[in-house]
Amino acid sequence: MRASRAAVAGGLLAALFAGTAVLASSSTPARLAGGANKTAATPEVLARYAPPALPAELRRHVQAMFDVRSPGAGQLSPDGGRLFFNWSVTGSSQVWRIDGPQRFPVQLTGGEDPTILKAVMPDGRHIVVSRDRGGAENPGLYLQPADGGPLEPIFQKDGVRAALGFIADDGASIFYTANDRKPDAYAIYRYDLATRHAELVFGEDGLWSIADHRPDGRLLLARATGSTSSEYYGFDPATNEYATSGDSHPIEWIKVHDLPDFVYFNHSIHVNKGVGCSTCHGQVDRMPLVRQIASLQMEWCIACHRAPEKALRPRSEIYNMAWEPSADQLKSGSELKRQYNIKNADVLTSCSTCHR
Repeated sequence: MRASRAAVAGGLLAALFAGTAVLASSSTPARLAGGANKTAATPEVLARYAPPALPAELRRHVQAMFDVRSPGAGQLSPDGGRLFFNWSVTGSSQVWRIDGPQRFPVQLTGGEDPTILKAVMPDGRHIVVSRDRGGAENPGLYLQPADGGPLEPIFQKDGVRAALGFIADDGASIFYTANDRKPDAYAIYRYDLATRHAELVFGEDGLWSIADHRPDGRLLLARATGSTSSEYYGFDPATNEYATSGDSHPIEWIKVHDLPDFVYFNHSIHVNKGVGCSTCHGQVDRMPLVRQIASLQMEWCIACHRAPEKALRPRSEIYNMAWEPSADQLKSGSELKRQYNIKNADVLTSCSTCHR
């Protein structure tokens, strides 16, 4: 069994590296016959980097590992009578519908192009789907009757990616983003269901998305500034008020847990040593407005540093807001203190630990 797993792993790695080489070679447009620039690799390049054929037995194991075709969770119709979901049982992800418990599923979309369910319209008569044509990774947005039928384009353009923002509560319009104006910038559009016409709502440069919206039409926009960071701005489409007008500015955040400047504090050391979020911040996932639950005074910090075993939890539970100490917390906490190599109380309560 061990040798078989090693062979499967080796085959997967070989296929991965070969595929990566093909992608790398095809990322630069290749000049084909006639001088036309194409975004696909030439047949010669594909043949050069094609992976060697795998043995039949190994290929069977690899196929079994990739052949995962369970349905997704799906979305209910507004009346709760229908469930729309994705299922790849046909070989590519398509949208299906089931009309009640123990009913036979009905396939709504087909073909080889992956199609993803994005939303169910408020009236339940249509669904919104995203389809990637030809594996180009430039999905478009479409409407489809909930009873089944042809896809009606909301937005589709070769070489352009579109993503659903949200559907207005009254179902009259659909907001989406697309990088049709510039490849490295996403504009925001509103698609009117009555006229089947899209209008530009916001077109400033940047990787913009819609983070939230208000019933009065105001939007909370997010501009990605990195792979894990974003800036947030309020925007009113009715007045077009935004930072470029000089009247708007990023949302001002109020710091709730604010320590004095003479205190040195590092989140990472606490998280890595088994101190969970809720230990200091409480169950923020249940707070309509974040509030401070701990005093954050020196005596509060020192009490924990004297006996950290009372607060330690497994690293797998760090972000579990509902975690509570068990009946044998002192025993389990002491074991975690040993495993995490936490220093003794003399070091933890030293003045220089928190004041540098």
